[in-house]
Amino acid sequence: MSFSPKDDDREPASPDSDDLPFPSSLCHRCAAHRYIRSGRGSVFILCPLLPQKYPRQPVIACPLFQAAPEESGT
Repeated sequence: MSFSPKDDDREPASPDSDDLPFPSSLCHRCAAHRYIRSGRGSVFILCPLLPQKYPRQPVIACPLFQAAPEESGT
């Protein structure tokens, strides 16, 4: 059984937080992910494309990876 935070204990986390888990994870560069912060301050990466929703980290390869658009530095 995999762990996932309870729906009522989560809120979106800022993508530019300094405390993001597993900075080398492919998930951070994917367009589909969402950051979820639990009531205790833990940050999880939610993937709406995968059946397990909260993949084991760090993810180094994913067949459903969708590159996030590049942010312009202007």
